[in-house]
Amino acid sequence: MKLGRILAEPRTVAGIVKDPQACLAVLAARLGSSHPLAQALQRASEAGQTPRDLEVAPGVRLLDVGSLRAEAGGGEPGLLLGLSDSPDPAVEHAAWIVWGLSVPSVNLFLAPALRRLSSGLPKRRTRQDMDELLSSREFAESRVKKRVVVEDAVTPLSYRVYSDTPVAEVQHLMLRRALSAVPVVGGRREVLGVITAADLLPHVLPRREDEPAGAAHLVARDVMNRSVLCVAADEGLAEAGRSIVERGVAQLPVVRDGEMIGFLGRAAVMRAFAEAVAAKSPE
Repeated sequence: MKLGRILAEPRTVAGIVKDPQACLAVLAARLGSSHPLAQALQRASEAGQTPRDLEVAPGVRLLDVGSLRAEAGGGEPGLLLGLSDSPDPAVEHAAWIVWGLSVPSVNLFLAPALRRLSSGLPKRRTRQDMDELLSSREFAESRVKKRVVVEDAVTPLSYRVYSDTPVAEVQHLMLRRALSAVPVVGGRREVLGVITAADLLPHVLPRREDEPAGAAHLVARDVMNRSVLCVAADEGLAEAGRSIVERGVAQLPVVRDGEMIGFLGRAAVMRAFAEAVAAKSPE
C-alpha cells in the first residue's frame, strides 16, 4: 500500500500543532464530523484510547489516532498533514496524522518512511516545501503494510553450521560473533536443529579443570536440539509473538518455503508493538 493512496483530502489542514492534542481537536472541528479523521477520533475517545505522539524529525511529529476495527465501523486508513496556524509563511511546526493502521504498521513502516521524508526538508520549511513533498513521487511511492507478518521483523540469518561441523568450530563461532544460538542446516538450508549455549556448554566442559574438554570428536548433529519449533515467514507477527511467550523461548527460527531465513526474537516483537518509537531508532 502506497502513501499516496492513503493521503486524505484535504491533504493539509492548519491547526495548533505545537500542542498535539489541541491540534487534533482543532483539525477535527475544522474538518467536520463526517470526515474520517473526526470519526476515528470519536472511536478512539469511546474506546478510551489516547492518540500516540511520536517525534519523527525536528519540529515534525506523528500523531497516531489508532487502528480501525471492523466491529468499530471498519474503513480505510488515512493520512493528512497538520501545519502551524500562523500568518508567517514559514512552517515552524508540522504533524502527520494517521488513522486506520495497526501499531506494528506504524512502527515498522510508516514512522520510518515519514522520518526519512521529513528529515529531507529544510529547517525553515514553507508551505510550498510541504506541498512539494506531498506531490513528490518519493512520497507517493513510499510503501506501508496494513498486515505485519513475521518476515517484516525477522533478523536475517548471518551464520549457520552444518550437521558435520565440529563442535569446537561451533563454539568459536558463537563466541566470536556473540551468538546466543546458531541453526544447523542441511544442503538445501532446511532446518535440522538449533544449537544454543545451553546445548553446547555440557559438552565443552572438562570433567576436571586440569583436563582438556571432551568434545573434540563431536559434531553439530551430536549436540543440536532437533525438536525445533519454526515459524513461517508469512505468519502474522502477533500470533508468532504469542508462540514465543507460550513456549518461553527467546527466539524462533523463521522459514520460507522450507528454507531458514533468520530468527524472530523477543526484542523485534516488542519494538513492533511498542507504544512509542524513538526518533532516532534504526529503520
